[in-house]
Amino acid sequence: MKILACLISILIIQISGCSLMYAEKYPQGATANVNYLSEASCSPTIITPKFGETTVFEGDKALEKKWVDKIKESAQLANKQISSKEFAMKCQSLNVTKTNGKTVQEVCREIVCSSAVHPTIGFYNNPGTKAIAYESEGGLFVNIAKDAQGAGGTGNLVHEFTHTLGYKHFTNFALLGQCSVPYRVGNLVEELVNNNN
Repeated sequence: MKILACLISILIIQISGCSLMYAEKYPQGATANVNYLSEASCSPTIITPKFGETTVFEGDKALEKKWVDKIKESAQLANKQISSKEFAMKCQSLNVTKTNGKTVQEVCREIVCSSAVHPTIGFYNNPGTKAIAYESEGGLFVNIAKDAQGAGGTGNLVHEFTHTLGYKHFTNFALLGQCSVPYRVGNLVEELVNNNN
């Protein structure tokens, strides 16, 4: 019973955090900025994945090509959305937690202006976990057993990219982490891709 009460308390705190404990958006009278890319100090984010050696495909070249192509396409779609004015505006309207002390506007600018990034992509096959991917030391590892759950998709790639910028979530359980930068920004990019393609 104590464990259940503890879990319910954590859930209430996390859900209320979506509406009550989010970061300040526009400090000192600032307003939404949709022109990050035209600022001289902004070096636009371009995600260009690299692929390391892997044995997970067990010599199945067709399967390996499928996943490499999927990641490349996801990166292209992500780059297009991250550089759009629509993303800049909608990102700044998010209520997010775990912003590392930054305003939402500062978080969004960092995502838009992170220069060229070359994450090394690795693959693994674990159907027994809820995880569809994870980030470790700048590398992104995609669970090929979770294709139907969005592994390697645009939102998933952006979610993991935000981890490389230092953003984390309370837990890997999506419901409890949903207000964090990785989940909110990844979901936003996925939504924009679905609406604009």
